[in-house]
Amino acid sequence: MVVRGIKLLIKCMMSIVKVSCIFLLALLLPRLFVYYSQQQSSMNTSLIEPAFKLGLENMADATMRNLINQKASIALITNHTGKDREGRRNIDMLLGNGVVVKAIFTPKHGFYADKNRELDNQILYDAQTSVPMVSWYGNSYLRDTYVNDIDVLVFDLQDSGMRQSYSVMLLDVLKKAIDKHKKVIVLDRPNALGSSMEGGLGQELSTIPVPSRHGMTTGELAHYLNKYVLNSAAQVSVVLMENYHRKAMLTASPWFALSPNINTASSCYGYSFLGILGEVIPFDIGIGTSKSFQCLLLPEKIGFAREKWYQLRHILATYGVESKWYRTFSKRKNEYCNGLALHVRDINNFSSFHTLLAILHFFKQEGLQLSFSSKFDDVIGSTKVRKFIEGSVERKELEQEVNDMLVSFYDKAKYTFLYKPLPKIIKV
Repeated sequence: MVVRGIKLLIKCMMSIVKVSCIFLLALLLPRLFVYYSQQQSSMNTSLIEPAFKLGLENMADATMRNLINQKASIALITNHTGKDREGRRNIDMLLGNGVVVKAIFTPKHGFYADKNRELDNQILYDAQTSVPMVSWYGNSYLRDTYVNDIDVLVFDLQDSGMRQSYSVMLLDVLKKAIDKHKKVIVLDRPNALGSSMEGGLGQELSTIPVPSRHGMTTGELAHYLNKYVLNSAAQVSVVLMENYHRKAMLTASPWFALSPNINTASSCYGYSFLGILGEVIPFDIGIGTSKSFQCLLLPEKIGFAREKWYQLRHILATYGVESKWYRTFSKRKNEYCNGLALHVRDINNFSSFHTLLAILHFFKQEGLQLSFSSKFDDVIGSTKVRKFIEGSVERKELEQEVNDMLVSFYDKAKYTFLYKPLPKIIKV
């Protein structure tokens, strides 16, 4: 009986212990869960990268603060790309911060990149702010009148990453600033084509001596041009981007639609080599259509066999270009054209220059008669590319010239780079 009583007592005590444990767990588990969640949240927060900011958005930058605090009058050099990541316009943001904006200067093709040159001598007015809008390349007297009346030229244009975009205008602005003793502030923006630097420099031609695909930001270009191209230096300040990485181009942002023909990441990537092929007859690159800078076509009357296009598809695939058969009616040519619709898979692991050479070499080998426009040498930055395709220059000579140009340029430009990682050279 005693033994049985002891067993019952032990069993009763065990039950009490179990109930107590369950009760304690019921009390502690929610608290443990909350603690664990807080710890995880804290860890995740620490892993989140700091937010990226455009130069336009970096109001804490010393240059921007001085511009705001000193109430300096400015002329804003911009177009429809002058927006922040939320789509707010630069002019509205500057005016909202007390900056005195006396004029807006627009690039060659107008504020919306679709205007005709006949508007160049007119003064337009921004509908929302009534600030006068003047073409930088229009009436020089009109432009200089506004320049004389301001303290600072503020440059804020989203560039395509190719030399033939707004770099020439940037150089013109710096020259005018020197001539008129004005300061220049560049609100820095990303390079839409990433970090790669390739192509000719055009030293023997009329264009500015930077690679055709330069891999630099607008601010870096401004410092380079000011240091190595101009005879005397302008007073240039750059409002830096924050947390910028060259491989993260943020192409879905509202400021990325550069023009009616370059309005997506795919069209911009295609522009890096198709823009140059557009200077070669008889190619059609879809300008004016939904496939602008996203296709390579020939008029059907030429009779270039579909099987040969498929051969080119395989070649392009090795260069990182996806493609498919494409046929359309060209309003510009008033005839049907066919060929390939193209898409660059990864711009950071893609060579525009190598792809361009491969395409030209393929069609030359297939017997297609190629005719180069007068602009071709200037756009690509070397006479030797054309001469190589025509057969008067060996590939080694072409490689030597382009590679020497790139290395020489990089050796100077590295002192003007503002962000890491640094641009990378892609040699021929």
